[in-house]
Amino acid sequence: MQKYTCLTISLSIAFTAFGRLAYSETFTWKNTKAPDAPVMTDPIIISSLAQLEKHIQTSPTNPNPVPSGESPLYPAGPVYYPGPATGVAATSDVIIDLRSEAGAVTLPLRIWQARNVRLIGLKMKLKAPAEGEKGKLKNSDGAGFIQFANPYPRVPAGAALGIAHSHVLYIEGCDIDCNGNNIDAIVPSPNHGQTTDDQLANRKIVLINSRVTGFRGHNVVEGIGEGLHCDAMQLQSGTVGEIFIENVDIKSGHEGFVLNPVTDPASPAYAPAPRQLTINRVSYDIDTGWVDEDPRMHQYPVALATNVPVKSMKITRFEYRRLQGGDSKTGKPYSGPHGILHVSPYKATTPHYIFTYHVDPEQAAPNLHPMPGLQRIEGTIAAGDLPANPMTVFAPAEHLGNGYKPGKDLY
Repeated sequence: MQKYTCLTISLSIAFTAFGRLAYSETFTWKNTKAPDAPVMTDPIIISSLAQLEKHIQTSPTNPNPVPSGESPLYPAGPVYYPGPATGVAATSDVIIDLRSEAGAVTLPLRIWQARNVRLIGLKMKLKAPAEGEKGKLKNSDGAGFIQFANPYPRVPAGAALGIAHSHVLYIEGCDIDCNGNNIDAIVPSPNHGQTTDDQLANRKIVLINSRVTGFRGHNVVEGIGEGLHCDAMQLQSGTVGEIFIENVDIKSGHEGFVLNPVTDPASPAYAPAPRQLTINRVSYDIDTGWVDEDPRMHQYPVALATNVPVKSMKITRFEYRRLQGGDSKTGKPYSGPHGILHVSPYKATTPHYIFTYHVDPEQAAPNLHPMPGLQRIEGTIAAGDLPANPMTVFAPAEHLGNGYKPGKDLY
């Protein structure tokens, strides 16, 4: 671990040609113990949208092939897909540094089984293709699929960032706007050439100085079934040794960080829990731009779900809003514990998961376990008092993307 002093960016007072004053501002990234960036060997460097466009490929629908007469879960369409077809191998190190670009990335980004991956200054504002618009795809009803039932648009590949890496995924200075789509934001998929022991020894996820907004999803709703559960980060069917999240703002239309891999030892997709989770200076708020009037579509009331043992967690500052979770069948407001965190370790002696809710100390009760570092921020949409109860902004938008200045050499 590398210790940082405060990284300070000073913007001096200046007058524009029109005589307006650009006010003096000092901004500090308060990285306290950010892990070292990976040491890369002859990395593939993509530093412009024009270079990224050389990696466009077509992502198929999912599932594939689609049974006759069924609309897919995701639309087919173009994605940025650095992989074997564009010269990126499983042993490649990849850097995508878009700090020089004012324009936004509008297509999903997939990376095929690279070694180390660094994303720097990425500004993303996703656009769904016509094939992914509302009412053109399917949802699940538990036994099959309901056709043309998606209430929100979806993009190809089902995620804003789908990264398969064997060593370190390092994301900083990024502004990931899912723009109202029914998708996960960050999906660190496993490198299937690794054993679980190798994943625990080598794989790491670092997310710092960034924000994630605009994703939304829903649970089972009568008439349209169950859509995609959408998260700021979803660790899919694999594991990592360490997850580090610092200076990150989440504005959610469904759920926060879901870091629980498949923990049933009998499952072919079994993966053990990550060994270490660190969260510092993170906010989890309501994305008011994408909250529907239907209470069944409101956010799921858990900002962080993980099966990491509590002793491996270090949460020093995690602000969260008491969300608007609704009962997916009745539409009534959710009445259970609004846990910021639940731990669901698989127990070999029972086919069920054991849920434990961890909340801020003021909510402590027999079924709620307090955890230092959690801070609930008051305010609800129903009361209309969100502006009176603002959250701390840890990653201001104007200092992300092409405004990102980390204050040190990156590579």
